Amino acid sequence: MALEQIILERDLQVVNELDEEVALTASTYLGARASHVFLLTQDNHLLLQKTGPDHRNPGRIGSSVAGFVIRGETYAEAARRRTEQELGITPVLRRIGSVRSPEPDGFKFSAVFIGSGDSARVALPGHVGSLVRLGLDEISSMLVTDSSQFTPTFPYVFALISLYFKLPQ
Repeated sequence: MALEQIILERDLQVVNELDEEVALTASTYLGARASHVFLLTQDNHLLLQKTGPDHRNPGRIGSSVAGFVIRGETYAEAARRRTEQELGITPVLRRIGSVRSPEPDGFKFSAVFIGSGDSARVALPGHVGSLVRLGLDEISSMLVTDSSQFTPTFPYVFALISLYFKLPQ
């Protein structure tokens, strides 16, 4: 499989393009653009992804979907592409905000989207380990008691979800 191109940014200005694999390990990592999707179920839970063995954070809970923005894509296009690839659905997605989160050698700039996800399934085994339904309050509590069970970016993107649903911080 050919590596996808991601766009690296410094202060939101494009400075270089690197292969995703290189960007994840580069010492000059300045900041990648990513899209994070949170899917809400009919019973008002978030459908989250427990990452698989091929993920860069295996066995951790993350957004319903997350993926880098590739060359020529918008954040919304990346969100739709990764949702279809990882979960086999194409829901209507609404962008609720953006956040910058620290990475080992730089920053990640993420747009956060919400949508409905009752029909989602694991469509990319290896990358997606399983799907879990968690309530918003349950997630907040888990982040306080043991944030290590989540991907490093999750607390930052979940903060936007908390604001969107007006949860106590």
